[in-house]
Amino acid sequence: MEFDHHVFPVNKKEYIKGKKPSVDCILCAVVDKKKDVECLNILETDLIICSVNLYPYNNGHILLFPKRHIVDIRELTKEENIHMNAALKFMLDIIDDVYKPTGYNIGFNIGKFSGASIDHIHQHIIPRFPN
Repeated sequence: MEFDHHVFPVNKKEYIKGKKPSVDCILCAVVDKKKDVECLNILETDLIICSVNLYPYNNGHILLFPKRHIVDIRELTKEENIHMNAALKFMLDIIDDVYKPTGYNIGFNIGKFSGASIDHIHQHIIPRFPN
């Protein structure tokens, strides 16, 4: 897989301690294709982006997010919802083919105390494996 160097993110410690790109919103910087932000996009429509997580919890960890900066899924338009759901199903099929997980955690962290470290709504697709 092309993203092998992101499977075990040893540089996440530096990121957690504050070594981050100087941008207002990391996902908006991805949308805007800012040069100081690593782009790992694997799917893009006019409304959403699907990206490999730079600091994955597991192999195949994907982030799915609207291009528009919003903080709550209730702000998604009908069209954004359609794109998000279609991309989710598409990515599940690809992850199944590539990694053959035995399960998934799929969800959103909404609000600072939910664990959301990025204030731009994004959906995690996390493949799970035995043990």
